[in-house]
Amino acid sequence: MSEPNDQPLRPRGPVHHDLNALSSNQFEQLCFRLIRLEFSNAIKPSDVRDGGADALLPEAGGGYARAWQSKHFPGRINWDQCKESFEAAQKNFGMEHYTFCFPRNLTDRERQTFDRHFRQVDNPVKVDFWNGEELQIRLTDSPEGQRVAKAFFADPQADMEAIARAAEAGGRLSTPEDALDRLRPIGGFLASADPFFSYSAVVYETEQPGPPPSDEAVMSVVQSDDGLTQRIDVAPRDDEAMEFYGPELQLLFPDTKDGRKARQDFLDALKEGRPTHLDEVTVNFTRLPPGMKSSEGRPMKGQVEIGPSRGERPRPPAPWKAHMIARTDKGSDEVNVDLVPAADPPEGWEGMIEGGFGGMRVEMLFRRTQRGGEMTLNYVHKLDQSPIHDQLRALRFLNALIGDGELVVQDRKGGRDDLVLKTQPQAESDQARAIFALLENLAAIENWTGEQFTIPSEVSAEKAQGIARVAAMIRREGTPVSSVEVSLLEDGLIRMRQGGEVGISQDLGARVLGREIHLGKTWLQLRSYKLTELGPDPQHADSTLVRLEPSDGADDFFQALHKPEVSKRPPPPPRRARKRKRGKRKRR
Repeated sequence: MSEPNDQPLRPRGPVHHDLNALSSNQFEQLCFRLIRLEFSNAIKPSDVRDGGADALLPEAGGGYARAWQSKHFPGRINWDQCKESFEAAQKNFGMEHYTFCFPRNLTDRERQTFDRHFRQVDNPVKVDFWNGEELQIRLTDSPEGQRVAKAFFADPQADMEAIARAAEAGGRLSTPEDALDRLRPIGGFLASADPFFSYSAVVYETEQPGPPPSDEAVMSVVQSDDGLTQRIDVAPRDDEAMEFYGPELQLLFPDTKDGRKARQDFLDALKEGRPTHLDEVTVNFTRLPPGMKSSEGRPMKGQVEIGPSRGERPRPPAPWKAHMIARTDKGSDEVNVDLVPAADPPEGWEGMIEGGFGGMRVEMLFRRTQRGGEMTLNYVHKLDQSPIHDQLRALRFLNALIGDGELVVQDRKGGRDDLVLKTQPQAESDQARAIFALLENLAAIENWTGEQFTIPSEVSAEKAQGIARVAAMIRREGTPVSSVEVSLLEDGLIRMRQGGEVGISQDLGARVLGREIHLGKTWLQLRSYKLTELGPDPQHADSTLVRLEPSDGADDFFQALHKPEVSKRPPPPPRRARKRKRGKRKRR
C-alpha cells in the first residue's frame, strides 16, 4: 500500500485575460457584451465613427441616461482623443453619465490627469471609467461573464472540463435517471459554450413528430440514424448576436434545366413570401454561430424547406435623429424630432421608435408581413409645459401634414436614405383651431413683452377670449376707443373748454394666465372732440371728471400702444490693458 502524497497542491490563482492583446474592434465588442449583461436595453448607436459613444442607454421619455466609450490604449493614453469623444457624445446624445473603458489599470498620475480633464466641479455630466481590473471581474465573476470571456480568449482549464464532461457521458445507461445524468454534461457544455447563442438538444424517434423548435430558434442541426433523430436548436441571446454571427449560407444549384428551374422557383418563393421545397441542393454555410463554427465552409447536400419565419427575432430599430418635412396643399413646414427605441411596442407591432417636440408625440411602428415589411407613423399633440413657440411650431407642422401631399423624413446625421410617405387629407377639428389660435395669441404677447408663459392643463373660454383681445391690441399696436374719461384740474379744464389739442399718455397692463404683465404706454392724440363734464372727481380733490367723445360724425379715437422697453444688462466694462513697467536703458 503506497503512502499518501502529502505534497500540497499549488494554488491555481485567479484567471487573468490579456485585454491588451485584443484589437480595438475586439475590445469594443467585448465591452459591449459586458455592458449588456448589466444593462440589457443598452444599444449601439447607428453610426459610431465620430459620435463619441460605442454604447448607449436610452431613457423611456427620450434621450439617453448613459453612454460608454471603449479606448483600447495598452500603452500611453491619448487624452486628446478621449476629450474629443466626450465632447462629441455630449453634442450628439446629451447623456447624464459617461463611462470610458480602458484595457488596463490607470497609474496614479493617469488617474489625476483623468480627474483634471473630466471631473471638474462645473461639469454637469458624471464621468468615470472601467479599468482593466473592473473588466477582469466582470469576465470571471458570473457564468454570463465567463461565456463572454470564452468568446474572446482560449481557456485550457475549460477545455479540460469539456473532456471530463465527454468522459462522463459514456457512463452507465440502464434507467431514465442514467439518461438524465448523461444529458447533464452535454447540457452544461451547450450552456457555457457561447455568449451570443443558446443551444438546446432533443432526441426522439424518427417516426414520431418530435417537439417543435422554440419561436426564438434561428436554425436547427438535425441528424437521423438507427431510427433516432437528434436535433440541436440555436437561438440568439440578444439582437447583436444576429448582427455579428447570424447564419449566412449559399445555395448552389446545378447548371442543368432542372437546376435552373429550381433556382427560379426559389427566388420567386422568396419574393412572394410563400413556402417552397428544394430537393438535392448543395448548402454552404459561410457564417455560423460560434458553437457551430466547425461546420463553416463545408458544403453539404440535402433538402431545404423554406417556410414562414418562426424563429427570427426582429432587430429593434436604431435611434433616428429625424428631420421631418411636410409639403401639402395646406402649406409646407418642418421640425426636428429625436426618435429612440420604445421598450414595449403596441400589440401586433414588432418595433417602435418614438420622440416628441413641442407637445407633439411621434411614433414610428414596424412589423414584418408575408410580402416584406410594414411601417406606420402616428402623431398626436397635447398642450404641455414646452415653450409656447415650440408648441406653435409643432402645430403648424401638423396643420400642414393634414393636407394632400407628402411627408419626407430625413436623417440629420446622414445614415439613412430619405423616407417619403404620401399624406392623407383630413379635416381640421374645431378644437385644433382653438388651440392653434390660443398659441398664436400667446406667442404674439411673448414677442411684444419679452415675458414667457407656461400653459396650464386647462384654459377657460373666458381666459382665451381675454388673451385674444390683448393679442389683437398688440398686432394693431393700439385699439379704437369710443370715449375716454380723464380727471382735470381747474386750469386744464379751462383749456379744454376752449377746444385746444389734447395728448393723453398712460401705462397699460393686462392679466394673462393669472399674471400681471406690462404692455407698454398708450398715447391718445385728440384734435377734435366733444367734452362732457361729469362733476367733481371723488378720487382726486380739486379735480373734475370729464368724458371726451368723438365729434358728431367722426370715427372712434385710436389709442396707440408703444412697446415696453426691455431692460438689458449693461455690457461689461472693457478690460484694462496691463501697463508695462519701463526701465531705464543703460548706455554702453
